[in-house]
Amino acid sequence: MKTILASVSFAIANFLLSANSAIAQNSYPVSVRSVYLQGCLSENPPNFSNEQAAYQQIRLCVCTLDKFQARYTSQQFMELFGEADQNQSPQAQELERVGTEFFIECS
Repeated sequence: MKTILASVSFAIANFLLSANSAIAQNSYPVSVRSVYLQGCLSENPPNFSNEQAAYQQIRLCVCTLDKFQARYTSQQFMELFGEADQNQSPQAQELERVGTEFFIECS
C-alpha cells in the first residue's frame, strides 16, 4: 500500500513539474492543477488495492487536465469552472460537453 501511494505521489508530482509544448503555452499554476486533480480523484477515488485500476484513474484525470490546458488559458479555465460552480447555464453546459469529450478521448 505504501509503495502504491508513493508511486502515485511520484506520478502526480512528476506530472505537475512537466508539460509538453502544447500545454506549456497554457501552463496552469501548480495550485490550480493540484485542485483539479484532487477534485477529479475524489469524484471516483482510486482503488489502491488494485494498482492497475488506481493508475488508470490517475491517468484519466491527468489526461483530461492536459486536454483542458491545451484548449483553455489558465484564466479561461478558472472562469469556466468558477462560473459553472455558480450554476450559470452556458458555462455549466460547456463544461459538461467538453468534460465528456475529453473523458472519451482519454479513456
